[in-house]
Amino acid sequence: MKNILWCPIDLPKCPIFPKLDQDLTWHFWNVSKLTINNSNPYAITEFNNNIKNSYPELVEWFKLFPYLTIRNVKLNLQIKEVKSHIDFTKPDLDPDLHRNNSHNEPCGYRIILSGSRKNKLYVMRNNQKVYCIMPEDTDVYVLGHTSTLHGVDDDVDRWTIFTHFEIDKQRHDKLLMKSFEKYKQYAILNSD
Repeated sequence: MKNILWCPIDLPKCPIFPKLDQDLTWHFWNVSKLTINNSNPYAITEFNNNIKNSYPELVEWFKLFPYLTIRNVKLNLQIKEVKSHIDFTKPDLDPDLHRNNSHNEPCGYRIILSGSRKNKLYVMRNNQKVYCIMPEDTDVYVLGHTSTLHGVDDDVDRWTIFTHFEIDKQRHDKLLMKSFEKYKQYAILNSD
C-alpha cells in the first residue's frame, strides 16, 4: 500500500463540527489545538479538557483511528492558498516517531469538515498537481505524512482537522486495505 499517495478512509462521518475560536495563526491556517500543548510538537499528548468535556462524542469517535499514541490534533481554518509541503517537518525531534510514520505510509489522517471536496486539495505526482475528489459518505482521508508533497488551492471556509499519530501498524493496514477496496476509484497512486 506504499504506492498510495492519497485515499479516502472508510470511517463514519465526523460526529460534530466544533467551530472553535482559533488560538493562533500558523502558516496558512488559523488553528485551535484539540490536544494539550507540549514544547516538543511530537511528544505524546491527549485531548485537552475543553474537548473532553464539551465534545465527548468527538473524543470517542477518534478511538476508531489506528493509533498507539496521539501526538497532535488541531482544527484548522484555511486563510489562504496552502503551498505544497510535507507535514512531518522535523524528524530529528523524534526519530522513532518518524521511523514509525515513514514505515506506515500513507498515515497522515485528515478530516474535512467544510469546504470543497474536489479540485482544491492536491498531491504532487511526477512534479504535477493531481487533484483529490472526496466522496460524500466519509470525512476522513489519508496521505503520506512524511513523504507526500501536497497543498490546497484557495478555498473559502475550509475547515479541517489535522492529526498526527504514532501508528498501530496492524489496525492501520487493515483499515487502509478496506478503504482502498471501497474507494479505489478515488485513490491517487504513485504510479497508475
